[in-house]
Amino acid sequence: MVLMKDIAEAVGVSNATVSLVLGGKSGSRVSESVKNKVLQTAKEMGYHSNDLARSLRTGRTNLISVIVTDISNDFFGKMSFYIQEEAKKYGYLVITANTNESDSELESIIHVLISKKVDGVIVVPTQNCKEMLEDVIKSGTPVVQIDRLIDTLKADYVGTDNYASSANAIKELITCGKKRIAMLTLKLDVNAITERVRGYEDALKNHNLYNPLLIRNVEFEEIHKVGEVMNDLLGQKPDAIFFSSRRVFTLAMDALSEHQHDGSSVTLLCFDEAKSYKALMSDCLWYVEQPIEDMAKKAFSLLMSKIQGTTTYSKHEYLSYLVK
Repeated sequence: MVLMKDIAEAVGVSNATVSLVLGGKSGSRVSESVKNKVLQTAKEMGYHSNDLARSLRTGRTNLISVIVTDISNDFFGKMSFYIQEEAKKYGYLVITANTNESDSELESIIHVLISKKVDGVIVVPTQNCKEMLEDVIKSGTPVVQIDRLIDTLKADYVGTDNYASSANAIKELITCGKKRIAMLTLKLDVNAITERVRGYEDALKNHNLYNPLLIRNVEFEEIHKVGEVMNDLLGQKPDAIFFSSRRVFTLAMDALSEHQHDGSSVTLLCFDEAKSYKALMSDCLWYVEQPIEDMAKKAFSLLMSKIQGTTTYSKHEYLSYLVK
């Protein structure tokens, strides 16, 4: 096994210099020529760092976790990708996990991650996970909330201004002459959904267009019934339909496709990027696009600050934009 001292002897520098270079902490203390020579020699000699020894020495594993609720959703897939790309720049490996909106799944994931001593967690909270996340924070593992906010949790948060983004999109539909604007949503007690619903309702109430007969809430446990509910909603003859998430929009597409064949014209508004559908439905599909890359980079930056010892926490909300 090749050791740091072997590299030091081969290059003709001290063990401390090799340690600084291979640990990524050389900065301006080591010249570029020496740094490059150490790295090249380490590569040629087949050196592999001892992660366990480094972890014991620094108290860090250089592992972080990203926990999402639906990895099949493009939004969460892209978010995880951008976080991973940022993490690479700082020598961190990302463990991605999926809860499928289950509190018990989240609890199991957290137990595994704590046992692996991850340096921090970026999480999309499930409905009833406040106590779990409080325990993670108490254990000394930093937590950053993304996409969804537990307001009383003492942790950083990065997300979208769901209320304003939703209300503004509905107002734009009204400006375009839509009067029977329906909504299809999942019944989830998480702020991302409740704020979008509130934005929808307030925008319509402010224009005297609110109609509870045009609203459908689907229990998450009955998500397989979205198509059936969609057909029922279409029977109310809406001229526009607001979908509170990409997940419910995607599940409704089959029923919508059948309906569109009868010549009816319904404008669809999906809260989340739906670019893949836009090519097929360019005339009737609008979507609210969130700045996923900015959100991901901010969440990672906040987590790094916590890992490095920052004790204050903050909330950051971005305004999404409407694509017509």
